[in-house]
Amino acid sequence: MRPKIVVIDLDGTLLDTNTFHKWLLFLFKKSLIKNPIDSVKIVSTILWRLSKKISHKEMKYKILKISEKSYYQGYLIEFVESISKYLNKNVFNYLQDKNSIYILATAAPDLYASHIAKKYNFDHCIATPSTDIEPWDENIRIEKQKNLKLLLESLKVEKANIVITDHHDDIPILALGIERLLVNPSQLSEEKIKENNIDYNIL
Repeated sequence: MRPKIVVIDLDGTLLDTNTFHKWLLFLFKKSLIKNPIDSVKIVSTILWRLSKKISHKEMKYKILKISEKSYYQGYLIEFVESISKYLNKNVFNYLQDKNSIYILATAAPDLYASHIAKKYNFDHCIATPSTDIEPWDENIRIEKQKNLKLLLESLKVEKANIVITDHHDDIPILALGIERLLVNPSQLSEEKIKENNIDYNIL
């Protein structure tokens, strides 16, 4: 009997928070100690984004460049532990079947998403890669779907048994699920998912 394949989003789904926003604050506090010049760069990058001088993708890339410095690597486990209080217990319950294959699929940076995946015993993690990957792109929407498709192909299946998310950004990967579960979706997300004729249940 084939194991079930369960795909779970991170922000707003497995964890009831935006982990990248938490990482920005965490990184800023550590940078004050490790390298105040980084603190200035972080604030500048956020201000550029708020004033719409750069895209969200450009902001994430710039923040990742800072995050990947060796002296921040030792803080990753501390960060993952600090956000564990946001764990959604209903979603976590889906991670209890030892005969299932679990995939964490997120736009969050692999920098810390891989540690979250390890903490909660995921079998695979699809996340935004490090900045040394070229061409670099966020693991979001169609890019996330493309990466999930490649993983499913390697597992010799066309679709996951279950896809769990909170957001309409994940419409492309919801299309790769036989059963779709939404976690605290906004009205906008429900409307957009319905517009795409995707059936779902609320978790």
